Amino acid sequence: MCERECGVPPLNWPEALPPPDDPALPARVVDWLRETVPSERWRVEALRDQPWALTTQLMVAVGRLVDGLGESGREAAELYTDRLPPETMLTLLAAHAAEARRLTELRLQLAAVERALFEFGCGS
Repeated sequence: MCERECGVPPLNWPEALPPPDDPALPARVVDWLRETVPSERWRVEALRDQPWALTTQLMVAVGRLVDGLGESGREAAELYTDRLPPETMLTLLAAHAAEARRLTELRLQLAAVERALFEFGCGS
């Protein structure tokens, strides 16, 4: 993997985390996840000593949130287009799209962390 050899972080690597080859990565991942996905704090506490499992769990949860936002946006467009002012609809749909983009970026970051943790030996 050239990223490790060249000192370049992997694509979508979170800025708040040390490089994948840093021995402190597993411990730092747990803290990062607590800050990044606060609604999943219960899961973070249960899997505190299993950063790879925690990361994969959250990757799935965030993916489902993205799917739910897409469905919610479509439903909002169908239900409210004739009932809400156009500017309100635009604001609502833009908020759905912005949150979907944010969560999609987070999911990509989680995937990069998951790969690094697995390569680090935390997934076995």
